[in-house]
Amino acid sequence: MNQLSPKLASELAANVYSLIDAEDADIFGNTYIEKYFAINSKGIGKTGGFIFNRQSGFAVMGLGKGQYLGDAIIAIRGTQLIADWGTNAQIGLSVGDGSQIVHAGFNNAFTSLRPQFATF
Repeated sequence: MNQLSPKLASELAANVYSLIDAEDADIFGNTYIEKYFAINSKGIGKTGGFIFNRQSGFAVMGLGKGQYLGDAIIAIRGTQLIADWGTNAQIGLSVGDGSQIVHAGFNNAFTSLRPQFATF
């Protein structure tokens, strides 16, 4: 994979937050991102804990154009919503892919996105 420029990486990282409201998940990116990647899919995942639970836009997936032709990209957002803090509060550890130990909250959110990543 070609290395992303700092500007492109930061544009992807910033714009993935536009997906938070699952109803508005059709909105993503800008002309700069569209120059390099065709965004094919949006990942809607579960966030929360014992009290706050909701579906939320978490990720965007796309295929490269131009110098990134043949590359694929997945950008995943971080904490933004109150429900996300419920995910963060799941401070235990769990076993992820490859038998690696990971943060339990992240693993739960990532697992909710996994079928969408597999389809992409």
